[in-house]
Amino acid sequence: MIFLNTGPKNYGFFSILIAFSSFFSLIDLGTGNALISKISSERIIGRSNSFSHALLITVLCGFLSSLFFFFISNHPFWQIFFHVEQAQAKNFNLCIRYLGVLVTFNAIFVLSQKLLLGYYKQLLANSINLITSCFSTLALYLFSSLKEPLPILFASQLIIPGFFGIITIIWVNFREPTFTFIKPSAHKIKELITLGRLFFFLQIAVSISYQIDVIIVGHFLGASESATYSMVWKFFLLPCAFFATAVSPLWPAFSNAMANKNTNWIKQIFRKAFIATLSLSIIFSIISIFFSSGLIRIWSRDQINMDFSLMLGMSIWIIVFALTQPISMLLNADRKSTRLNSSHANISYAVFCLKK
Repeated sequence: MIFLNTGPKNYGFFSILIAFSSFFSLIDLGTGNALISKISSERIIGRSNSFSHALLITVLCGFLSSLFFFFISNHPFWQIFFHVEQAQAKNFNLCIRYLGVLVTFNAIFVLSQKLLLGYYKQLLANSINLITSCFSTLALYLFSSLKEPLPILFASQLIIPGFFGIITIIWVNFREPTFTFIKPSAHKIKELITLGRLFFFLQIAVSISYQIDVIIVGHFLGASESATYSMVWKFFLLPCAFFATAVSPLWPAFSNAMANKNTNWIKQIFRKAFIATLSLSIIFSIISIFFSSGLIRIWSRDQINMDFSLMLGMSIWIIVFALTQPISMLLNADRKSTRLNSSHANISYAVFCLKK
């Protein structure tokens, strides 16, 4: 419905901005993911100390990125690279200007989810994720129906998660001594950044894997084609979101088991998770091959016709993504996340679209 309310071009610019913002969601320097391992293995006082410093790093880096984007937002690079027309340049530049602030809000939400995972509150984390997604989607639908400008649509998708993130942190702090205003420690900051460095490089790889394709299509084919590609891509992300959510509790569980040297349990659970994700991903892929083309045409009211080869490639990608999830959780728990290359086939898809 958002695609239909905003039109292909506006939705294309919206998709490009969301994809571009993902590259600057790394402002926590990987400390958010490092926080899961730290909280899973530390005592209560240590947990509070780690989270306080992770939040401090996120806010400080967010402030610096906000200044950066504020001063470069009017550079002609943005209009040239993304083929922004003069009539849309003002709204597009406004989104870039406040990109650092908006990304900081979203980073706080992500940090709050890592906090819950570290405390083994997976059900609560999933519930808050679902509620946040519902509110973000509802806001996007409402604003697009009212024909609000692009900056309003873009801001709603990052400010709403930030609001829920702040509420989550406050709520958890009442139940656990999660956040205390302590004197910053250079040693603690260095420790978190050193541990988070491994996750930081993985986050860069993930951002390239999942978002660079939208930017490539937007640069070479324009915003309208980027909207079409993004719509098809989002359809195939639905089963991927299921696998990512289902497997994510293994990260803190593996971290705790490694701390207790429970190797047999890790092997047993990993084997079961791998077989389960393989079986379910094959089922999802077969369903996608037979039904995705018709569903996407209905979804877009016949504005999108998907090529079969692209549909087949994305169906295979579902299997690849699903199989990497238990491996990622194991390597993240072992703090060796840089060993996993999760580039998949997104860039290949974008290049494929350029040749069509």
